[in-house]
Amino acid sequence: MALSFTTDLQSIVPFDLRQPERFDSVTRADFDDVIRRAGVPAIITGGMDEWSSVDTWTSPDRLAQLLGEDSTVFCRRVVQDAVTYTEDFIPYRFGDFLHEVYSIGESDHYLTQALVFEPEGFLRKAIRSSFPGLLQVLAQDCALPPFIEPHEFAEGIMWMGSGEQVTPLHYDPAENLNCTIMGRKRWILFPPDEAENLMVDGNTGKDGMLSNMDDLTAGGEWRGGPVQVAYDIETAPGQILYMPAGWSHHVLSCREPSAAINFWFVDHTWQTYKRYAHWQSRDRYGYSDEARRKPYSAAVFAGVMAMRATNRVAPRLVPTPDLEVGEASYERQGAT
Repeated sequence: MALSFTTDLQSIVPFDLRQPERFDSVTRADFDDVIRRAGVPAIITGGMDEWSSVDTWTSPDRLAQLLGEDSTVFCRRVVQDAVTYTEDFIPYRFGDFLHEVYSIGESDHYLTQALVFEPEGFLRKAIRSSFPGLLQVLAQDCALPPFIEPHEFAEGIMWMGSGEQVTPLHYDPAENLNCTIMGRKRWILFPPDEAENLMVDGNTGKDGMLSNMDDLTAGGEWRGGPVQVAYDIETAPGQILYMPAGWSHHVLSCREPSAAINFWFVDHTWQTYKRYAHWQSRDRYGYSDEARRKPYSAAVFAGVMAMRATNRVAPRLVPTPDLEVGEASYERQGAT
C-alpha cells in the first residue's frame, strides 16, 4: 500500500511506534549532555526564534524578493526500485515553482539539495561542488541553531514542495537538525541496529537506501524483520527535529506547502569521524559486502582527518550572500 501523511501505520506494523521527548529553550550543555547523550530523536522548540522565515515565507513574496523569479532552481526526481536508487535534478524557473506551490497547490517539482548555509575554507569547496543548487541568499531569513558551533557545521540545505512529497527510507552518515519553516512533516524513524530488518526484495542498503516503506507494508501488513524500536513523529513550523547519525527515516509531507532546512553537523572527535566513515562505507557497498566496506571505511576516516588538518581555519557561516539578489542560481554562480 502507498503510505500517506495520514496513514494509520500503527494498525499495520506489529511493533509500537514511539513518540520523542520534547525540549524547550535548549542550551548547548542541554543539547550535548541530555539530548545527544540519549542517542534518540528529539523535538526542540525555541531554537528558531530568530527565523523570520517562519512568518514571511507563508506567502511567495519574500522568497521572490530574495532570490528573484527568473532564477533557476533544481528540483529532484527520484528513480527507485527494490535494489537501486538515483536522483535526477531538473532546472526550473523559480517564479514558476513558487506559482505551483502557493497558487496552484500542486506540483511535480520538489526543491531539494539546495545549499543555503555553507562553511568556508577547504570544506566549502568540497561541499559546494556536490550540490546542484546554491541559494545562500535565503539564509538572511534563517539562522544556525544556537546549540551547535559554527566549526561543527557541515551544510544546511533547503527542502520545499507543494505538499505530499515523499523522501524514501534511507540513512545519513552525519547528525541532523531538521528545522521546519512551513507546513508539517511526518517522520518514520528506525535506529541503526534495525536497518537489517528494513530490507526486502533483494535490497542490500547500498547508497544509504533501504526498502521503500510502501514495499515494507505491501498488502497492508509488515514484510520486514522483527523491529523492536521505531518512532512516528510529526514536526510543525518552528520545531527542530534532532536525528542521530545512521537513523533510517522515511519522510512524508502534509498536503499543504512545506519548507524546511536541515543542518548536517559533526563534533570534531575521532569517535565521530569513525562513525561517519562506518556509515559512508555502508552507503557505498551496502550491508552484504563486508570485505570491501572495511578498507573503504579506513580510507574515508583517513581522508576526513586529512581534510580537517588542511582546513586549519575553523569554518564559519556566511549568513549573507556575496551576490546581488536574483543571482543565486546554480547556472550563474557555478558549482565551485
